[in-house]
Amino acid sequence: MTELIGYNTALALVGALLFGFSSGHVGAFVYLRKASLLSDSLAHATLPGLVIGFLVSAFLGMEEKNSWVLLLGAGISALFGVVVIQWITARTKLGFDTAIAAVLSVFFGFGIVLLTGVQSVSVGQQAGLEDYILGSVSGMLLQDVIVIGLVSIMCSAAVMVYRRSLTAFIFDSVLSEMAGYAQHRMSFLLSLLALVITIIGLKIVGLILVVAMLTIPAATARLWTTGVWSMSLLSAVFGSTCAGIGVIISALLPNLPSGAVIVVIMFIALGLSIVVTHLRSSNV
Repeated sequence: MTELIGYNTALALVGALLFGFSSGHVGAFVYLRKASLLSDSLAHATLPGLVIGFLVSAFLGMEEKNSWVLLLGAGISALFGVVVIQWITARTKLGFDTAIAAVLSVFFGFGIVLLTGVQSVSVGQQAGLEDYILGSVSGMLLQDVIVIGLVSIMCSAAVMVYRRSLTAFIFDSVLSEMAGYAQHRMSFLLSLLALVITIIGLKIVGLILVVAMLTIPAATARLWTTGVWSMSLLSAVFGSTCAGIGVIISALLPNLPSGAVIVVIMFIALGLSIVVTHLRSSNV
């Protein structure tokens, strides 16, 4: 495979396949929970952390594209966004959707201000930031793929272990409590999984489009099945397949950001699924 598409592309392909599978797996439960807006908020809340991580690495004389520092900054920023959302909903009369919208806009706006400041003073090479905003597989290293792969496997494993408790939490909160599944714990688990998927997906699809990885494969799978577990597995297959195809296309056409290509492929799959399932139901 490396002889046909190159070593770097083969690495990125492996990471994308694993990430696509886990994002589709987790995304099915996020979709059923109707928490897609939360994942969008998490993605936009990573921007300030990315820029701050970039500035810290530059100040310390480190490589500006150091993925560990950038992802750590993004994770802290997104986690802080979750804390702010929870605080607003618990301490004020504002609704959950209002809190999400406020955090999404404020954090992303603050990130844009920081990004503009970095570009105006020409600190380091801003290409390292663009990879995380729009997505890029061209600069992925072996350590990036290893991190993405291991975390993706852990997220899918967590979904498999807690699939029954998550299903009960989503569809019947009373039954979930009676079965011993505390709602706040299940809510935290689902939010944590969405947060982790968002962070590791920044390099592949970018912060603007990473929410699509948690929603479109799940929406596509929902057209084909009604079972929760079958939907999550089918969503994982759709996510993995579309991510893999998108990475190969973006590697062949390096001027195209991988995130945009992957999302376009997923939209095509969704459109075809709508047409086919509609025709199938009409002929029954």
